[in-house]
Amino acid sequence: GRRGLALAPAPPKKQRSKQKGFYNAVVRLVDQPPFYPCRYWFVYQFVPDMAFCHLCPLETHGLFGPGSSKAGRPRWRLAPEGRAREVDVSTSRLVMVKNRTVAKTPSADREIWDLLEDDEINLADALRRQAEDPRLACDDSELGLR
Repeated sequence: GRRGLALAPAPPKKQRSKQKGFYNAVVRLVDQPPFYPCRYWFVYQFVPDMAFCHLCPLETHGLFGPGSSKAGRPRWRLAPEGRAREVDVSTSRLVMVKNRTVAKTPSADREIWDLLEDDEINLADALRRQAEDPRLACDDSELGLR
């Protein structure tokens, strides 16, 4: 036989990557600089081998209407391109935010999110923006929801 030849160790079993959850996720930045006006971000691109994400800012867009189970909660959508800065960051600086998509559209530009963090700041921001722009006072009929 072949003495002195050792078998190569078995390759380690692949562990399920925790980073898999960053695809199409909503996140917050840890130690976010104060000049970034947005609290929440949508992961537009995720590069797992580099643990890096390209983030697009989310902004409030009125409140869910009275006929909804989410009545009075802020509606979130992507900020229009060019209105707020997009950022590239390491996944180590991100915290996942529980959320539900409402419009169920394949286009992030047309999606509406319900962020499930109970946060008075979110509601205050939505009410302030709605007061500044009355067009944001909309109900869910535009989404075909009841």
